[in-house]
Amino acid sequence: MSIFNRHCVALQILIIVFALLSSGCAPIPRPTGAESAVRPFTIGAIPDQDPEKLQRLYGKLADYLSAELGVPVVYKPVTDYTASVTAFSIGDLDMVWFGGLTGVQAFVAMTARATMPEAQIPITEAAIYVATAPKSNGVYVAYKAAMRAAKENGSLLPPRHILNAPTKLMKSEGYGTGYAYDHDAEEAFSGQDYFPEALGRQTFYAPPERGFEREIRKRLEYWAKLRKERGS
Repeated sequence: MSIFNRHCVALQILIIVFALLSSGCAPIPRPTGAESAVRPFTIGAIPDQDPEKLQRLYGKLADYLSAELGVPVVYKPVTDYTASVTAFSIGDLDMVWFGGLTGVQAFVAMTARATMPEAQIPITEAAIYVATAPKSNGVYVAYKAAMRAAKENGSLLPPRHILNAPTKLMKSEGYGTGYAYDHDAEEAFSGQDYFPEALGRQTFYAPPERGFEREIRKRLEYWAKLRKERGS
C-alpha cells in the first residue's frame, strides 16, 4: 500500500472515528484468513494513560475499523512521546492520536524521510493543522503585562511566609510562618498569595474562550473560587 493510499485510509478512519464518537457503536470482529496476509494499517496513541486501558480502548477501535474498511487494522503501543513521533515518521505507525505540537513534529519528521511527491502530503497536513488551530495572543499579552509590572515596581520582596527561615533570627521575624504546602492541601491547592505584599495579587494571564485555553480558563476560575471560599 503506497503512502498516498495509506493516507486515504487514514482519512476514512477519521470519518469513522467521528461517527463512533457520536453513535457509540460496538466493535466488530477483525477480518481473518486471506485478508490477514495484507500488511495491517497500524494505529497508535500517545501513552498518557495506563497501557492496559489504552490496549482495551484502541484494540476495540482497531477491530471496528478493520471490519468497516475491509483492511486489517491493529493497535501498536509505544513507550513515550518520542517513540510515537519516530514510529509515525518512519512508517511503523500509519495513524497516531497526537497532541497538537507533537502531531506537527511528526508530520515534519515524516516529510523529511519521505520522497516526492508523497512528501507533500504530511507537510500539507501539518500546515493545515497549524492554519486552522485555535489561536490567541493571551500568553504574549500576559508576558508583556508581567514585564511591565516588574519594571514599574522594581525588585520587591516576596511575602515572608514563602521564604525559608534557616536561622533563629529569621524564624523570630516570621519567615516561613503560615506557609501552606500545596500538595498537603485539599485538591493540591492552598490558594496562598505569593505576590510581594507591596504589589498585591495580580492577574496577568486571561485565556480566551478558544481551543484548549478554554479549559485553562475554567481551571483558573475554579482556583479563584476555591481561593475565595478559603479566604486566601
